[in-house]
Amino acid sequence: MRIGKDIMISRRTLWRLKWWVIGKAQTLKPLVRRIREIIRGIPKLPGFLAHTLSIHFLHREQYKAYSRLQFDKEAAAYDEGESFSMVREDYPDILRELKKEPFGSLLDCGCGTGAVLALLHKRFPDRSCTGIDLSEQMIEVARKTLPADVKLLVGDCENLPFPENSFDVVLCSHSFHHYPHPQRFFDSAHRVLKPGGRLILRDNTGALPYLLYNNLWMIPYINWKHRSGT
Repeated sequence: MRIGKDIMISRRTLWRLKWWVIGKAQTLKPLVRRIREIIRGIPKLPGFLAHTLSIHFLHREQYKAYSRLQFDKEAAAYDEGESFSMVREDYPDILRELKKEPFGSLLDCGCGTGAVLALLHKRFPDRSCTGIDLSEQMIEVARKTLPADVKLLVGDCENLPFPENSFDVVLCSHSFHHYPHPQRFFDSAHRVLKPGGRLILRDNTGALPYLLYNNLWMIPYINWKHRSGT
């Protein structure tokens, strides 16, 4: 057996090494057993703390499940809520950006009830518009209000189910903060954008203390307490 370029180990040496490792493992068994006993004796972490550590380091996909449940509940009345009022404030800026260059096809990521798509269809009736959202109920509400030529589907914005070079514009307005793996979204958006295409991203931001409070305490607390997204 050769390791790298310079080190060679014979089969006989490997055999001896194997039994040396087994022997050491037998010797260390009592120590391993004692370590396990000590770990079992440590009091369990409080529910919120255990959940927060788990959601940040082990089970980030669970964020999506919480978000889906939350928006499925809110879909029917979402357009009358405070969240929709905040999102609507971005419409003039979105239109201003879209007018800067021509586009033929647009994808709205996290389209919700389709309010932005309705506005874009009215302003750009000759353009192809598509919406995608993780919440099935949000898409159902959008289908009831949008024209039939606006394409809608339920899907994951971190893994967009479209071929490469599908859209001139990818729009993401107040949805990005729900994505537990931001880089996956950027990679997916880049893949479906045509060469020279444009990503328009609008979302909440703030000072570092606010972001730390929001991301490390408020959102995990709501997840843990109410089993919902935010």
